[in-house]
Amino acid sequence: MEANIDDVDRVFEQYLESNMTRQEALLRAKLGGSFPDKFLADLEIVEAYLNSGRANYSKLPEVMQNSEEVAMCAAKTGFLDLIKQLPEKFRSNPQIMVEAVKSSGYSYDSACGEAKDDRTVQLEALKNEPNTFMLMNSFEYMKSKPLFDSADKETQEFLITAAADSKVLEEMSKWHKYHEIVEDKDFLKKVLEKNPQALEHFPGSLKNDPELVKISQDGMQKSEAPKSPSTLSKLAEENRAKKSELSDLKKDGNILNKFLSRFKGKTKDNNERN
Repeated sequence: MEANIDDVDRVFEQYLESNMTRQEALLRAKLGGSFPDKFLADLEIVEAYLNSGRANYSKLPEVMQNSEEVAMCAAKTGFLDLIKQLPEKFRSNPQIMVEAVKSSGYSYDSACGEAKDDRTVQLEALKNEPNTFMLMNSFEYMKSKPLFDSADKETQEFLITAAADSKVLEEMSKWHKYHEIVEDKDFLKKVLEKNPQALEHFPGSLKNDPELVKISQDGMQKSEAPKSPSTLSKLAEENRAKKSELSDLKKDGNILNKFLSRFKGKTKDNNERN
């Protein structure tokens, strides 16, 4: 009976896997290939596989799929398809999803439950991808009740912090449905308190509004003011500590040099005696 080439390949693959060294398994994982089950407990190899860009989370053994440590590794890759495959319990975990959105703001789309409404997750997502604001409940809320004063205090603070990032404010200004909040002068005053330079991204005539211009200028002057004595004292103290540390290192270096000199001397004496 003639051997089937697929059977030969499969047997050869099994032989290679059973004899694969850790180094070979690591290389295979980096390329997104399979590796023997005996290396599944090796987090470095699993992490390399997840970072390969070819990983399939659902193909990992169930025990690995349910590991928070493995889920955290997957979240940090920033690969959207991989993050979507994480079990719901991990996609609703703020600690895991904050790492995901740090790698790719668009990962926020895969967040659910508690993580979806977590302010830290939202702000980190906005830092990476400003237009993800359209996916967030706070902004969805503003579509139906666009007046800033109608929002609860927590939502107001979030919107101010988000819009203080010039890129987010710029994105908000592009969308007609957010014009009422972006053109709300009280809202913009609070944005300037957080970021005086945001004025250049304000819509239309508001860039030249005398009151807003003054708030912006005052804020920039404060940020350029000289450091207070307490801050200077702190810097001086840190500088002294660094000098002391360098002095200790110099002493250690001198001791080491003396030791080496003695060692060289003894070696020389021993050679002469011989």
